Amino acid sequence: MAIKVEKLLRGVTKLILWVSCLVPVILRSLPLEYIDGNPVPTVVFKGHPSIFHAFVISIILAFTGSFFALRIGYHSRIGKLCGYCCLVSIASAFWLVVYALLASDWLRLDFLWKAWPSFVASL
Repeated sequence: MAIKVEKLLRGVTKLILWVSCLVPVILRSLPLEYIDGNPVPTVVFKGHPSIFHAFVISIILAFTGSFFALRIGYHSRIGKLCGYCCLVSIASAFWLVVYALLASDWLRLDFLWKAWPSFVASL
């Protein structure tokens, strides 16, 4: 059982390593705006440079954690800690993108909040 879990974690860690290597390449190809001299992609993070900086730090931590977890292995405590760090970092990067989409004009859920009182009243 422990061997299957370790094999699954190793596969997930490799996937996180590839994703964290691919994200900077994708970010370089997106259109940018400069806010206070810092480039911020306008597609997702328009007007939210602090969310973008937190996203970049999360991707860097995910890359570092996955690299060291694969290099050290899951037999030691530090290897497991690096593996868990990369999982938490990639999850936080994902949620930062979702939060940026919700905070921008890309994904507006205002119609749900406006329709909610009439829906509740009809019950």
